[in-house]
Amino acid sequence: MLGDNGAGKSTLIKILSGVHRPSRGQFLFEAKSIQLDSPRQALDLGIATVFQDLAMLSLMSITRNFFLGREPKKRLGPVEVFDSKYAAQVAEEELRKIGINDPGR
Repeated sequence: MLGDNGAGKSTLIKILSGVHRPSRGQFLFEAKSIQLDSPRQALDLGIATVFQDLAMLSLMSITRNFFLGREPKKRLGPVEVFDSKYAAQVAEEELRKIGINDPGR
């Protein structure tokens, strides 16, 4: 998304991702008017925000940042753990779709 400073880009993204409610108008998702009450609700609908910075948390890997708050899990006996192999595969595929190859190098 491009626009001048103060044009409302950040506000629009926050509305689309459930952080803010719009002051007017409506948000159509799959041809239905919706009102998001939280970022979690947006994520549950499959609406996610890719931030300008590659790392939301600079000490974590790109893969960990990519899945922040919705980590894929696998079971090891009675315990659920982060499925790092699956997460790395998905993150790499999605980054390639937007032209980022070998992001860790």
